[in-house]
Amino acid sequence: MKLRRAGALGAVALGSALAALALTRLWIPGKLFQQVEETTLDWRSQARPSRPPGESPVVLVMFDSASVAEWPYLAPFPRGVLAELVEVVRRSGARAIGVDVLLDRRYPALDSLDGGEARLRGALRRAGNVVLVSITEDAGAGRVHLPPDPFFASVAAGVGVADLPTPYEPVRDGALAVDAGGRLHPGFATTLYALATGGSADSLLARAAAEGRFRFPGLAERWSRLPRRGTAAAVPLLFRGPPSRPGHNDRAFLAFSAADLLALGDAVPPEWFAGKVVLLGSGFHAEDRFRTPHYADNPDAGERGKLAGWTYGVELHATLLENLLTGSFPRALPGWAVGALLLGVALAAAAATFGAGIAWGATAALGLALLNAGVAFWAFGAHALVLPVAAPALAAALAFAGATSWVSIVEGREKRVIRAAFSRYLAPALVDELVDDPSRLRLGGEKRSVSILFCDLEGFTALAETRDPH
Repeated sequence: MKLRRAGALGAVALGSALAALALTRLWIPGKLFQQVEETTLDWRSQARPSRPPGESPVVLVMFDSASVAEWPYLAPFPRGVLAELVEVVRRSGARAIGVDVLLDRRYPALDSLDGGEARLRGALRRAGNVVLVSITEDAGAGRVHLPPDPFFASVAAGVGVADLPTPYEPVRDGALAVDAGGRLHPGFATTLYALATGGSADSLLARAAAEGRFRFPGLAERWSRLPRRGTAAAVPLLFRGPPSRPGHNDRAFLAFSAADLLALGDAVPPEWFAGKVVLLGSGFHAEDRFRTPHYADNPDAGERGKLAGWTYGVELHATLLENLLTGSFPRALPGWAVGALLLGVALAAAAATFGAGIAWGATAALGLALLNAGVAFWAFGAHALVLPVAAPALAAALAFAGATSWVSIVEGREKRVIRAAFSRYLAPALVDELVDDPSRLRLGGEKRSVSILFCDLEGFTALAETRDPH
């Protein structure tokens, strides 16, 4: 009986673990569990301690509302203003500069006002370390690459695609590269990374194509594969903290207003940008802001640890770049470890139900799910390790249900049969022993030292001989 019970326990645990693994990967239920997992991961990202923004090798210069107040027009971005900003950052000793402003065409009529296009071209050439953005779009027959105008691209240090893998949903990923027109194009952050580390995006992509995967410090194998045709090589972002804003030094990155930089000019303190990678981008466009794990309705929440609203596109690129430069990415458990975790949780929940009963089994299943969630929050905050939350909770629930079914249906039926069969002939205490251990129902009995009294009633035999059996 004990061997049979142990076998049932193992079967329930293994079946529950496999069922939880399958349900979280099937199409319809898998979508639901993936949403639960992403939501809890957002909470873990919010709870993760923020590092001081001054420690990051990336700095932002944002075109906020104060910056654009004096501009003659908003679209396109005034090229003369961009030229002045590039000059200021260059003279401050920036290691690399990223301009997150699309320069896909020229505007002769506007250029005639201030000659901004020629000034910007000259600033790009003098800096020698500026990366421009490009985009891709679906042209019906496939995705095509739309580079910057050659007038600007020819003097830039590089070009990177600024596409986001999930532009219409909460953004949790960044793009290392994008396949368009049958060719692999580096992402904006990837090109800046190559420039800042003394390499080139072309050599980085050539190596990736030869090896069939990208190689970045800290990037897990599962996220390093080359993209399929017409898709992006997406990697999860490890957010540093709440979205950055000029004037708030307790956010993810140090962010400066473009207006302040232009006002200071050569008086900009060198320590702001010296040796840093500086990204210039919008901080006011509604079309260039996104929801992230740190989104909230109040974009001006300044308290450390509070949610802070929209994240602008330039900061998403900065986040991926910072992850690349520091080798800091979310780390996931390998498949065998996930399977072992599910099996362990299911085995513990089933064992509690088999051994201590349904009430204790339910308590154990709930406790295991909460304990796993607590460990998952700690592991992500301390080590950026992503532990599954939904699948272990499902495994514990299925194990409890399976163990309860076995105890109630299979073993309960056997106990009811034993009690009904022997309660009329044996002492209640002995019946309880048989119910608790049905394996004692076997031939052969057991040896015991006992005292036996033999007695008879006088005349009983003669009386019985004259009576019928009844």
